[in-house]
Amino acid sequence: SFCTLLAFVLATMTQLPELSKNIAQNISTGAAECVICTESIGRGQPLWSCRRCYGVLHLPCTQFWAENKGSEQKPHSGATDVMSNEFRCPLCQSATSKQTLEYRCFCGKEPNPKDDPAIVPGTCGQTCDRRRPDPECPHRCIAQCHPGPCPPCGHVREQECFCGAEEKTVGCSSGEAGYSCENECGRELNCGRHYCEAKCHAGKCAPCAVEREMKCYCGQHSKIVACSPESSYSCGHECGKALDCGNHKCLGKCHDGPCAPCLRTPQRQLTCACGKVPVDALGVKRKKCTDPLATCGQRCGMPLPCGHTCQQPCHDGECPPCREMVEMGCRCGRSKSTHPCFTSYVQLPFKQGMGPSATSSSSVAAAADDDDDDFDPDNPDSYDKRPWLEACDALGINRKTLPRLYPPRCPRRCGQKKLCGKHTCDRVCCGDTEHICVVVCRKRAPCGIHECGQLCHRGPCPPCSNVSFDPLYCRCGRSVIDPPVPCNTPPPRCNHPCSVPRPCGHAANHTCHQGDCPPCVVPVEKVCASHGRKWEYNLPCHRPNPSCGKKCDKPLTCCLTRCQLNCHNGECVHKCDQLFADTIEDAAKRAKKKR
Repeated sequence: SFCTLLAFVLATMTQLPELSKNIAQNISTGAAECVICTESIGRGQPLWSCRRCYGVLHLPCTQFWAENKGSEQKPHSGATDVMSNEFRCPLCQSATSKQTLEYRCFCGKEPNPKDDPAIVPGTCGQTCDRRRPDPECPHRCIAQCHPGPCPPCGHVREQECFCGAEEKTVGCSSGEAGYSCENECGRELNCGRHYCEAKCHAGKCAPCAVEREMKCYCGQHSKIVACSPESSYSCGHECGKALDCGNHKCLGKCHDGPCAPCLRTPQRQLTCACGKVPVDALGVKRKKCTDPLATCGQRCGMPLPCGHTCQQPCHDGECPPCREMVEMGCRCGRSKSTHPCFTSYVQLPFKQGMGPSATSSSSVAAAADDDDDDFDPDNPDSYDKRPWLEACDALGINRKTLPRLYPPRCPRRCGQKKLCGKHTCDRVCCGDTEHICVVVCRKRAPCGIHECGQLCHRGPCPPCSNVSFDPLYCRCGRSVIDPPVPCNTPPPRCNHPCSVPRPCGHAANHTCHQGDCPPCVVPVEKVCASHGRKWEYNLPCHRPNPSCGKKCDKPLTCCLTRCQLNCHNGECVHKCDQLFADTIEDAAKRAKKKR
Protein backbone atom coordinates (compact mmCIF):
# COMPACT_ATOMS: atom_id res chain seq x y z
CA SER A 1 0.00 0.00 0.00
CA PHE A 2 0.97 3.67 -0.26
CA CYS A 3 1.42 4.01 3.51
CA THR A 4 3.74 1.00 3.63
CA LEU A 5 5.75 2.34 0.71
CA LEU A 6 5.95 5.79 2.31
CA ALA A 7 7.16 4.28 5.57
CA PHE A 8 9.86 2.41 3.65
CA VAL A 9 10.95 5.59 1.87
CA LEU A 10 11.17 7.56 5.10
CA ALA A 11 13.02 4.73 6.82
CA THR A 12 15.86 5.17 4.34
CA MET A 13 16.22 8.79 5.51
CA THR A 14 16.72 8.10 9.22
CA GLN A 15 20.39 9.05 9.19
CA LEU A 16 19.73 12.46 7.61
CA PRO A 17 19.50 15.74 9.54
CA GLU A 18 16.09 16.87 10.77
CA LEU A 19 15.77 19.48 8.01
CA SER A 20 16.43 16.91 5.31
CA LYS A 21 13.90 14.53 6.87
CA ASN A 22 11.21 17.21 6.97
CA ILE A 23 11.81 18.22 3.34
CA ALA A 24 11.73 14.59 2.20
CA GLN A 25 8.56 13.86 4.16
CA ASN A 26 6.77 16.99 2.88
CA ILE A 27 7.66 16.22 -0.73
CA SER A 28 6.64 12.58 -0.41
CA THR A 29 3.29 13.33 1.25
CA GLY A 30 2.40 16.35 -0.90
CA ALA A 31 2.58 18.74 2.05
CA ALA A 32 5.34 20.85 0.46
CA GLU A 33 4.23 24.12 -1.11
CA CYS A 34 5.86 26.28 -3.77
CA VAL A 35 6.22 29.80 -2.36
CA ILE A 36 5.92 31.36 -5.83
CA CYS A 37 2.65 29.87 -7.02
CA THR A 38 1.46 28.74 -3.54
CA GLU A 39 0.46 25.38 -5.05
CA SER A 40 1.45 22.05 -3.52
CA ILE A 41 4.43 20.17 -4.91
CA GLY A 42 3.34 16.82 -6.27
CA ARG A 43 5.06 13.78 -7.69
CA GLY A 44 6.31 13.88 -11.24
CA GLN A 45 6.69 17.67 -11.26
CA PRO A 46 10.11 19.14 -12.19
CA LEU A 47 11.70 20.72 -9.13
CA TRP A 48 14.43 23.21 -8.32
CA SER A 49 16.31 23.32 -5.00
CA CYS A 50 18.36 26.20 -3.62
CA ARG A 51 21.88 25.15 -2.64
CA ARG A 52 21.98 27.75 0.15
CA CYS A 53 18.66 27.41 2.02
CA TYR A 54 17.64 23.99 0.55
CA GLY A 55 14.18 25.30 -0.31
CA VAL A 56 12.31 23.23 -2.96
CA LEU A 57 10.20 25.01 -5.62
CA HIS A 58 8.57 24.24 -8.95
CA LEU A 59 11.13 24.57 -11.73
CA PRO A 60 8.78 26.50 -14.12
CA CYS A 61 7.86 28.89 -11.30
CA THR A 62 11.53 29.46 -10.51
CA GLN A 63 12.34 30.11 -14.17
CA PHE A 64 9.52 32.66 -14.33
CA TRP A 65 10.82 34.28 -11.13
CA ALA A 66 14.37 34.46 -12.49
CA GLU A 67 13.28 36.14 -15.70
CA ASN A 68 10.77 38.60 -14.27
CA LYS A 69 11.33 39.11 -10.56
CA GLY A 70 14.65 37.72 -9.40
CA SER A 71 16.79 40.08 -11.47
CA GLU A 72 14.88 43.09 -10.07
CA GLN A 73 15.66 42.28 -6.44
CA LYS A 74 18.04 44.73 -4.84
CA PRO A 75 21.10 43.16 -3.23
CA HIS A 76 21.66 43.36 0.48
CA SER A 77 23.87 46.10 1.90
CA GLY A 78 27.49 45.40 1.08
CA ALA A 79 26.66 42.79 -1.57
CA THR A 80 27.61 43.05 -5.21
CA ASP A 81 25.04 43.91 -7.83
CA VAL A 82 23.11 41.06 -9.36
CA MET A 83 24.58 40.22 -12.74
CA SER A 84 22.45 39.52 -15.78
CA ASN A 85 23.21 35.78 -15.55
CA GLU A 86 22.18 35.57 -11.90
CA PHE A 87 18.94 35.74 -9.95
CA ARG A 88 18.00 35.76 -6.30
CA CYS A 89 16.39 32.85 -4.51
CA PRO A 90 12.79 33.75 -3.56
CA LEU A 91 13.39 32.34 -0.06
CA CYS A 92 16.87 33.37 1.09
CA GLN A 93 17.64 36.06 -1.54
CA SER A 94 21.07 34.57 -2.22
CA ALA A 95 22.52 35.17 -5.69
CA THR A 96 22.30 32.04 -7.84
CA SER A 97 23.44 31.37 -11.38
CA LYS A 98 20.72 30.88 -13.99
CA GLN A 99 22.66 27.86 -15.24
CA THR A 100 21.24 25.92 -12.29
CA LEU A 101 17.70 26.34 -13.65
CA GLU A 102 17.35 22.77 -14.88
CA TYR A 103 15.67 19.72 -13.45
CA ARG A 104 18.29 17.52 -11.82
CA CYS A 105 18.22 15.19 -8.86
CA PHE A 106 19.23 16.68 -5.52
CA CYS A 107 22.76 15.28 -5.73
CA GLY A 108 23.12 16.69 -9.26
CA LYS A 109 24.13 13.48 -11.01
CA GLU A 110 21.04 12.63 -13.05
CA PRO A 111 19.08 15.11 -15.20
CA ASN A 112 15.30 14.72 -15.29
CA PRO A 113 15.13 11.93 -12.67
CA LYS A 114 12.24 9.52 -13.11
CA ASP A 115 9.43 9.41 -10.58
CA ASP A 116 9.85 6.22 -8.55
CA PRO A 117 7.34 5.51 -5.76
CA ALA A 118 10.09 3.73 -3.82
CA ILE A 119 12.22 6.85 -3.43
CA VAL A 120 11.68 10.50 -2.57
CA PRO A 121 10.48 12.60 -5.54
CA GLY A 122 13.35 14.44 -7.21
CA THR A 123 15.98 11.91 -6.11
CA CYS A 124 17.86 9.43 -8.27
CA GLY A 125 18.27 6.60 -5.74
CA GLN A 126 22.06 6.62 -6.07
CA THR A 127 24.66 7.57 -3.50
CA CYS A 128 24.68 11.33 -2.84
CA ASP A 129 28.48 11.71 -3.14
CA ARG A 130 28.34 15.49 -2.48
CA ARG A 131 31.09 17.37 -0.66
CA ARG A 132 30.17 18.87 2.70
CA PRO A 133 30.50 22.63 3.32
CA ASP A 134 33.38 22.13 5.77
CA PRO A 135 36.60 22.53 3.72
CA GLU A 136 38.50 20.40 6.25
CA CYS A 137 36.37 17.34 5.46
CA PRO A 138 37.70 15.42 2.42
CA HIS A 139 35.00 12.72 2.55
CA ARG A 140 31.86 12.65 0.45
CA CYS A 141 28.30 11.96 1.56
CA ILE A 142 27.50 8.22 1.49
CA ALA A 143 23.76 8.59 2.04
CA GLN A 144 21.20 8.00 -0.68
CA CYS A 145 20.42 11.01 -2.90
CA HIS A 146 18.36 13.32 -0.70
CA PRO A 147 17.09 16.89 -0.37
CA GLY A 148 18.47 19.27 2.24
CA PRO A 149 21.91 19.24 3.88
CA CYS A 150 24.06 16.14 4.05
CA PRO A 151 24.43 14.31 7.38
CA PRO A 152 27.60 14.93 9.40
CA CYS A 153 30.66 12.98 8.35
CA GLY A 154 31.21 9.83 10.40
CA HIS A 155 34.98 10.24 10.49
CA VAL A 156 36.98 12.17 13.06
CA ARG A 157 40.13 14.27 12.79
CA GLU A 158 42.64 15.96 15.04
CA GLN A 159 42.15 19.71 15.38
CA GLU A 160 44.92 21.96 16.66
CA CYS A 161 44.22 24.83 19.04
CA PHE A 162 44.76 28.36 17.78
CA CYS A 163 48.34 28.50 19.01
CA GLY A 164 49.14 24.98 17.78
CA ALA A 165 50.32 23.66 21.15
CA GLU A 166 47.50 21.14 21.74
CA GLU A 167 45.15 18.95 19.74
CA LYS A 168 41.75 17.38 20.29
CA THR A 169 39.52 14.99 18.36
CA VAL A 170 36.57 16.58 16.54
CA GLY A 171 34.06 15.48 13.95
CA CYS A 172 35.47 15.60 10.45
CA SER A 173 32.73 17.94 9.18
CA SER A 174 32.15 19.79 12.45
CA GLY A 175 33.34 23.06 10.93
CA GLU A 176 35.59 23.69 13.91
CA ALA A 177 38.69 25.52 12.70
CA GLY A 178 40.35 25.81 16.10
CA TYR A 179 39.79 26.26 19.80
CA SER A 180 41.45 27.99 22.73
CA CYS A 181 43.56 25.81 24.98
CA GLU A 182 43.56 28.63 27.61
CA ASN A 183 47.37 28.54 27.74
CA GLU A 184 49.74 31.31 26.76
CA CYS A 185 49.71 31.83 23.00
CA GLY A 186 53.49 31.96 22.57
CA ARG A 187 53.40 32.78 18.85
CA GLU A 188 56.02 35.11 17.45
CA LEU A 189 54.87 38.73 17.21
CA ASN A 190 55.27 40.99 14.21
CA CYS A 191 58.56 42.34 15.54
CA GLY A 192 60.24 38.94 15.32
CA ARG A 193 61.81 39.45 18.76
CA HIS A 194 59.02 38.87 21.27
CA TYR A 195 56.23 36.34 21.70
CA CYS A 196 52.52 36.73 22.40
CA GLU A 197 51.69 36.50 26.11
CA ALA A 198 47.90 36.49 25.70
CA LYS A 199 45.75 33.40 26.08
CA CYS A 200 45.47 31.12 23.07
CA HIS A 201 43.27 33.07 20.65
CA ALA A 202 41.95 33.11 17.10
CA GLY A 203 43.32 35.39 14.41
CA LYS A 204 46.55 37.31 14.30
CA CYS A 205 48.32 38.37 17.45
CA ALA A 206 48.24 42.03 18.40
CA PRO A 207 51.26 44.13 17.34
CA CYS A 208 54.14 44.15 19.78
CA ALA A 209 53.66 46.85 22.42
CA VAL A 210 57.21 46.78 23.79
CA GLU A 211 59.13 50.03 23.33
CA ARG A 212 62.80 50.05 22.50
CA GLU A 213 65.51 52.47 21.47
CA MET A 214 66.25 52.51 17.75
CA LYS A 215 69.38 54.11 16.34
CA CYS A 216 69.60 55.67 12.90
CA TYR A 217 71.79 54.22 10.16
CA CYS A 218 74.60 56.67 10.77
CA GLY A 219 74.48 56.10 14.54
CA GLN A 220 74.30 59.78 15.47
CA HIS A 221 70.66 59.86 16.61
CA SER A 222 68.16 57.55 18.26
CA LYS A 223 64.49 57.51 19.21
CA ILE A 224 62.07 55.41 21.27
CA VAL A 225 59.73 53.42 19.02
CA ALA A 226 57.37 50.48 19.28
CA CYS A 227 59.14 47.21 18.68
CA SER A 228 58.95 46.28 14.99
CA PRO A 229 60.90 44.28 12.39
CA GLU A 230 62.74 47.45 11.40
CA SER A 231 66.17 47.64 12.99
CA SER A 232 67.05 51.24 12.12
CA TYR A 233 65.86 54.39 10.36
CA SER A 234 67.16 57.41 8.47
CA CYS A 235 67.52 60.56 10.56
CA GLY A 236 67.81 62.76 7.45
CA HIS A 237 71.12 64.31 8.50
CA GLU A 238 74.46 64.00 6.77
CA CYS A 239 75.84 60.47 7.04
CA GLY A 240 79.40 61.45 8.04
CA LYS A 241 80.82 57.94 7.90
CA ALA A 242 84.36 57.51 6.59
CA LEU A 243 84.59 56.40 2.97
CA ASP A 244 86.73 53.51 1.80
CA CYS A 245 89.65 55.88 1.24
CA GLY A 246 89.78 56.77 4.92
CA ASN A 247 90.29 60.47 4.15
CA HIS A 248 86.84 61.72 3.18
CA LYS A 249 83.41 61.38 4.75
CA CYS A 250 80.08 60.45 3.19
CA LEU A 251 78.14 63.61 2.36
CA GLY A 252 74.86 61.86 1.58
CA LYS A 253 71.85 61.68 3.87
CA CYS A 254 71.76 59.02 6.58
CA HIS A 255 71.23 55.78 4.64
CA ASP A 256 71.14 52.03 4.90
CA GLY A 257 73.93 49.84 3.62
CA PRO A 258 77.54 50.74 2.81
CA CYS A 259 78.49 54.22 1.68
CA ALA A 260 79.42 54.91 -1.91
CA PRO A 261 83.16 54.61 -2.70
CA CYS A 262 85.38 57.68 -2.79
CA LEU A 263 85.40 59.01 -6.36
CA ARG A 264 88.57 61.09 -5.94
CA THR A 265 90.96 58.14 -5.83
CA PRO A 266 93.40 57.96 -8.78
CA GLN A 267 91.90 54.64 -9.81
CA ARG A 268 88.40 56.15 -10.17
CA GLN A 269 89.10 59.78 -11.22
CA LEU A 270 90.48 59.18 -14.73
CA THR A 271 89.70 62.63 -16.17
CA CYS A 272 90.30 66.24 -15.30
CA ALA A 273 88.04 68.03 -12.83
CA CYS A 274 85.47 68.98 -15.49
CA GLY A 275 85.58 65.52 -17.10
CA LYS A 276 86.57 66.62 -20.62
CA VAL A 277 90.22 65.50 -20.87
CA PRO A 278 91.72 62.17 -19.66
CA VAL A 279 94.39 62.42 -16.98
CA ASP A 280 96.90 60.54 -19.15
CA ALA A 281 96.66 63.22 -21.82
CA LEU A 282 97.50 65.89 -19.27
CA GLY A 283 100.54 64.01 -17.96
CA VAL A 284 99.45 64.46 -14.34
CA LYS A 285 99.95 61.58 -11.93
CA ARG A 286 98.06 61.58 -8.64
CA LYS A 287 99.03 59.22 -5.84
CA LYS A 288 96.12 59.57 -3.42
CA CYS A 289 92.63 60.99 -3.18
CA THR A 290 93.76 64.06 -1.24
CA ASP A 291 95.88 65.28 -4.16
CA PRO A 292 94.27 68.10 -6.19
CA LEU A 293 92.40 67.02 -9.30
CA ALA A 294 94.03 67.72 -12.64
CA THR A 295 92.68 70.70 -14.60
CA CYS A 296 92.59 71.12 -18.36
CA GLY A 297 92.24 74.92 -18.58
CA GLN A 298 89.03 74.75 -20.60
CA ARG A 299 85.70 76.20 -19.50
CA CYS A 300 84.19 74.07 -16.70
CA GLY A 301 80.67 73.80 -18.15
CA MET A 302 79.23 71.91 -15.17
CA PRO A 303 75.49 72.54 -14.65
CA LEU A 304 74.58 74.88 -11.80
CA PRO A 305 71.42 74.62 -9.65
CA CYS A 306 69.85 77.49 -11.58
CA GLY A 307 70.16 75.70 -14.93
CA HIS A 308 73.11 77.70 -16.29
CA THR A 309 76.60 76.25 -16.69
CA CYS A 310 79.77 77.19 -14.85
CA GLN A 311 81.81 79.74 -16.85
CA GLN A 312 85.00 79.38 -14.79
CA PRO A 313 88.07 77.50 -16.08
CA CYS A 314 88.29 73.82 -15.15
CA HIS A 315 88.73 73.75 -11.38
CA ASP A 316 88.79 71.45 -8.39
CA GLY A 317 86.04 71.73 -5.78
CA GLU A 318 82.56 73.21 -6.00
CA CYS A 319 81.62 75.62 -8.75
CA PRO A 320 81.24 79.29 -7.74
CA PRO A 321 77.78 80.93 -7.80
CA CYS A 322 76.22 81.81 -11.15
CA ARG A 323 77.26 85.26 -12.39
CA GLU A 324 74.43 85.68 -14.92
CA MET A 325 72.04 88.63 -14.55
CA VAL A 326 68.45 87.52 -15.09
CA GLU A 327 65.05 89.16 -15.04
CA MET A 328 63.00 87.99 -12.06
CA GLY A 329 59.32 88.43 -11.34
CA CYS A 330 58.26 89.61 -7.91
CA ARG A 331 56.36 87.33 -5.58
CA CYS A 332 52.93 88.62 -6.59
CA GLY A 333 53.90 88.59 -10.29
CA ARG A 334 52.95 92.21 -11.01
CA SER A 335 56.47 93.59 -11.59
CA LYS A 336 59.90 92.44 -12.83
CA SER A 337 63.49 93.43 -12.07
CA THR A 338 67.02 92.27 -12.96
CA HIS A 339 69.18 90.61 -10.30
CA PRO A 340 72.09 88.12 -10.05
CA CYS A 341 70.97 84.59 -10.86
CA PHE A 342 72.66 83.02 -7.82
CA THR A 343 70.15 84.70 -5.49
CA SER A 344 67.58 82.12 -6.64
CA TYR A 345 69.44 79.22 -5.03
CA VAL A 346 72.00 80.60 -2.56
CA GLN A 347 69.99 80.50 0.65
CA LEU A 348 70.27 83.11 3.36
CA PRO A 349 70.63 81.95 6.97
CA PHE A 350 68.62 83.58 9.73
CA LYS A 351 70.17 86.10 12.03
CA GLN A 352 71.11 84.98 15.49
CA GLY A 353 68.06 84.80 17.75
CA MET A 354 65.53 85.11 14.90
CA GLY A 355 63.86 81.92 13.75
CA PRO A 356 66.11 78.85 13.53
CA SER A 357 69.81 79.17 14.26
CA ALA A 358 72.08 80.94 11.80
CA THR A 359 73.91 77.71 11.07
CA SER A 360 70.75 76.08 9.79
CA SER A 361 70.38 75.44 6.11
CA SER A 362 66.67 76.27 6.17
CA SER A 363 65.36 78.23 3.25
CA VAL A 364 63.15 81.27 3.04
CA ALA A 365 60.19 79.00 2.42
CA ALA A 366 60.94 77.14 5.62
CA ALA A 367 61.17 80.44 7.43
CA ALA A 368 57.65 81.26 6.37
CA ASP A 369 56.46 78.20 8.27
CA ASP A 370 58.43 79.03 11.40
CA ASP A 371 56.39 79.27 14.59
CA ASP A 372 58.53 81.98 16.22
CA ASP A 373 56.31 85.01 16.85
CA ASP A 374 59.30 87.38 16.67
CA PHE A 375 60.33 86.18 13.23
CA ASP A 376 58.95 87.95 10.17
CA PRO A 377 59.76 86.08 6.94
CA ASP A 378 58.94 89.19 4.88
CA ASN A 379 61.42 91.38 6.77
CA PRO A 380 64.85 91.49 5.05
CA ASP A 381 66.46 92.36 8.39
CA SER A 382 65.61 88.87 9.64
CA TYR A 383 68.26 87.28 7.39
CA ASP A 384 72.04 87.30 7.29
CA LYS A 385 73.02 88.49 3.79
CA ARG A 386 76.71 87.71 4.03
CA PRO A 387 76.51 84.74 1.59
CA TRP A 388 75.10 87.05 -1.10
CA LEU A 389 77.58 89.82 -0.35
CA GLU A 390 80.55 87.46 -0.45
CA ALA A 391 79.33 86.00 -3.76
CA CYS A 392 79.02 89.50 -5.25
CA ASP A 393 82.55 90.38 -4.16
CA ALA A 394 83.97 87.11 -5.52
CA LEU A 395 82.22 87.53 -8.88
CA GLY A 396 82.78 91.29 -9.15
CA ILE A 397 79.06 92.12 -9.19
CA ASN A 398 77.73 95.40 -7.81
CA ARG A 399 76.00 94.85 -4.47
CA LYS A 400 73.25 97.26 -5.44
CA THR A 401 71.91 94.71 -7.93
CA LEU A 402 70.96 92.35 -5.08
CA PRO A 403 67.25 92.08 -4.27
CA ARG A 404 66.11 92.62 -0.72
CA LEU A 405 64.83 89.02 -0.60
CA TYR A 406 64.14 86.19 -3.01
CA PRO A 407 61.73 86.23 -4.71
CA PRO A 408 61.97 90.02 -5.08
CA ARG A 409 59.30 92.09 -3.37
CA CYS A 410 57.38 94.95 -4.94
CA PRO A 411 55.88 97.71 -2.73
CA ARG A 412 52.25 96.91 -3.63
CA ARG A 413 49.91 95.65 -0.93
CA CYS A 414 47.62 92.74 -1.79
CA GLY A 415 44.16 94.14 -0.93
CA GLN A 416 42.27 90.93 -1.75
CA LYS A 417 39.59 89.46 0.47
CA LYS A 418 40.67 86.52 2.58
CA LEU A 419 38.83 83.20 2.62
CA CYS A 420 36.68 84.33 5.53
CA GLY A 421 35.19 87.08 3.36
CA LYS A 422 35.48 89.57 6.23
CA HIS A 423 39.13 90.64 6.38
CA THR A 424 41.44 92.01 3.70
CA CYS A 425 44.99 90.82 3.04
CA ASP A 426 47.41 93.71 3.67
CA ARG A 427 50.59 91.76 2.96
CA VAL A 428 53.18 93.50 0.78
CA CYS A 429 53.76 91.73 -2.55
CA CYS A 430 51.61 88.78 -1.53
CA GLY A 431 52.13 85.52 -3.35
CA ASP A 432 49.34 83.59 -1.65
CA THR A 433 46.58 82.08 -3.74
CA GLU A 434 44.19 81.09 -0.92
CA HIS A 435 44.63 84.04 1.49
CA ILE A 436 43.83 82.09 4.63
CA CYS A 437 42.64 84.31 7.48
CA VAL A 438 44.54 83.65 10.71
CA VAL A 439 42.26 85.73 12.96
CA VAL A 440 40.66 83.59 15.67
CA CYS A 441 36.85 83.56 15.65
CA ARG A 442 35.51 84.78 19.00
CA LYS A 443 31.83 84.07 18.40
CA ARG A 444 29.84 81.79 20.64
CA ALA A 445 29.92 78.16 19.57
CA PRO A 446 26.57 76.38 19.02
CA CYS A 447 26.82 75.06 22.58
CA GLY A 448 26.33 78.63 23.86
CA ILE A 449 29.06 78.18 26.47
CA HIS A 450 32.44 78.35 24.77
CA GLU A 451 33.94 80.48 22.04
CA CYS A 452 34.35 79.10 18.54
CA GLY A 453 38.17 79.20 18.63
CA GLN A 454 38.52 78.28 14.94
CA LEU A 455 40.20 80.45 12.35
CA CYS A 456 37.92 83.14 10.99
CA HIS A 457 35.48 81.46 8.62
CA ARG A 458 32.37 81.89 6.53
CA GLY A 459 28.93 80.82 7.67
CA PRO A 460 27.90 79.54 11.10
CA CYS A 461 30.46 78.26 13.56
CA PRO A 462 31.09 74.50 13.61
CA PRO A 463 30.03 72.37 16.59
CA CYS A 464 31.93 73.03 19.79
CA SER A 465 35.20 71.10 19.89
CA ASN A 466 35.55 71.15 23.68
CA VAL A 467 35.29 67.83 25.45
CA SER A 468 34.98 66.84 29.07
CA PHE A 469 37.08 64.08 30.56
CA ASP A 470 34.64 63.50 33.42
CA PRO A 471 31.96 60.80 33.13
CA LEU A 472 28.48 62.10 32.34
CA TYR A 473 25.86 60.42 34.53
CA CYS A 474 22.11 60.37 34.33
CA ARG A 475 20.04 61.82 37.18
CA CYS A 476 20.00 58.58 39.18
CA GLY A 477 23.67 57.84 38.45
CA ARG A 478 23.12 54.33 37.10
CA SER A 479 23.74 55.15 33.42
CA VAL A 480 26.93 56.83 32.28
CA ILE A 481 28.69 58.12 29.16
CA ASP A 482 32.41 57.49 29.48
CA PRO A 483 34.83 60.31 28.65
CA PRO A 484 35.72 62.04 26.47
CA VAL A 485 32.27 63.63 26.36
CA PRO A 486 31.68 66.28 23.65
CA CYS A 487 30.40 69.62 24.84
CA ASN A 488 26.61 70.03 25.06
CA THR A 489 26.03 66.27 25.13
CA PRO A 490 22.71 65.48 26.86
CA PRO A 491 22.80 63.05 29.79
CA PRO A 492 22.50 59.39 28.85
CA ARG A 493 19.10 57.84 28.43
CA CYS A 494 18.35 55.68 31.45
CA ASN A 495 15.72 52.94 31.67
CA HIS A 496 15.89 52.59 35.45
CA PRO A 497 13.04 53.94 37.64
CA CYS A 498 13.22 57.60 38.65
CA SER A 499 15.03 58.09 41.96
CA VAL A 500 13.40 61.42 42.90
CA PRO A 501 10.92 60.88 45.81
CA ARG A 502 7.38 62.16 45.23
CA PRO A 503 5.82 64.58 47.75
CA CYS A 504 2.79 62.31 47.92
CA GLY A 505 4.91 59.33 48.96
CA HIS A 506 3.98 57.08 46.03
CA ALA A 507 6.70 55.19 44.20
CA ALA A 508 7.77 56.54 40.80
CA ASN A 509 6.18 54.77 37.85
CA HIS A 510 8.35 56.43 35.20
CA THR A 511 11.97 56.11 34.09
CA CYS A 512 14.89 58.32 35.03
CA HIS A 513 14.66 61.76 33.41
CA GLN A 514 15.85 65.35 33.54
CA GLY A 515 13.68 68.21 34.80
CA ASP A 516 10.46 68.00 36.80
CA CYS A 517 8.75 64.69 37.36
CA PRO A 518 5.41 64.11 35.64
CA PRO A 519 2.27 64.28 37.81
CA CYS A 520 1.47 61.25 39.95
CA VAL A 521 -1.36 59.27 38.38
CA VAL A 522 -1.82 56.63 41.08
CA PRO A 523 -5.61 56.26 41.74
CA VAL A 524 -6.40 57.36 45.30
CA GLU A 525 -9.50 58.00 47.34
CA LYS A 526 -10.59 61.66 47.28
CA VAL A 527 -13.09 63.64 49.37
CA CYS A 528 -15.32 66.56 48.53
CA ALA A 529 -13.42 69.86 48.63
CA SER A 530 -15.69 71.73 51.02
CA HIS A 531 -17.68 69.09 52.88
CA GLY A 532 -15.17 66.23 53.18
CA ARG A 533 -17.58 63.62 51.83
CA LYS A 534 -15.99 60.54 50.27
CA TRP A 535 -15.93 60.69 46.47
CA GLU A 536 -17.68 57.91 44.63
CA TYR A 537 -14.62 56.77 42.64
CA ASN A 538 -10.84 57.10 42.85
CA LEU A 539 -9.02 59.90 41.08
CA PRO A 540 -5.35 60.43 40.06
CA CYS A 541 -3.20 61.49 42.96
CA HIS A 542 -2.16 64.82 41.41
CA ARG A 543 -5.78 65.97 40.97
CA PRO A 544 -7.12 68.33 43.69
CA ASN A 545 -10.14 67.36 45.74
CA PRO A 546 -13.23 67.44 43.48
CA SER A 547 -16.23 69.73 43.84
CA CYS A 548 -19.62 68.18 44.53
CA GLY A 549 -21.44 71.20 43.04
CA LYS A 550 -23.36 72.07 46.21
CA LYS A 551 -22.97 75.27 48.18
CA CYS A 552 -19.94 75.44 50.39
CA ASP A 553 -21.92 76.71 53.44
CA LYS A 554 -18.80 77.16 55.56
CA PRO A 555 -19.10 79.91 58.24
CA LEU A 556 -17.24 83.11 57.42
CA THR A 557 -15.23 84.66 60.24
CA CYS A 558 -15.63 88.21 59.00
CA CYS A 559 -19.39 88.57 59.26
CA LEU A 560 -20.57 85.24 60.67
CA THR A 561 -22.47 84.44 57.48
CA ARG A 562 -21.97 81.31 55.38
CA CYS A 563 -20.10 80.91 52.09
CA GLN A 564 -22.50 81.00 49.15
CA LEU A 565 -19.99 79.68 46.58
CA ASN A 566 -20.16 76.20 45.13
CA CYS A 567 -18.00 73.54 46.75
CA HIS A 568 -14.41 74.66 46.21
CA ASN A 569 -10.79 74.17 47.25
CA GLY A 570 -8.90 76.71 49.31
CA GLU A 571 -10.18 79.46 51.57
CA CYS A 572 -13.61 80.95 51.16
CA VAL A 573 -13.55 84.37 49.51
CA HIS A 574 -16.44 86.86 49.36
CA LYS A 575 -17.00 90.61 49.31
CA CYS A 576 -18.11 91.46 52.83
CA ASP A 577 -20.42 94.55 53.17
CA GLN A 578 -20.09 94.71 56.99
CA LEU A 579 -17.43 96.57 58.92
CA PHE A 580 -14.89 94.30 60.47
CA ALA A 581 -15.52 93.82 64.18
CA ASP A 582 -12.81 94.22 66.73
CA THR A 583 -13.58 90.81 68.13
CA ILE A 584 -15.68 87.82 67.26
CA GLU A 585 -17.87 88.55 70.31
CA ASP A 586 -18.80 91.99 68.93
CA ALA A 587 -19.78 90.43 65.63
CA ALA A 588 -21.94 87.88 67.46
CA LYS A 589 -23.74 90.65 69.38
CA ARG A 590 -24.57 92.52 66.18
CA ALA A 591 -25.91 89.33 64.67
CA LYS A 592 -28.29 88.84 67.67
CA LYS A 593 -29.57 92.39 67.37
CA LYS A 594 -30.44 91.84 63.72
CA ARG A 595 -32.51 88.86 64.68
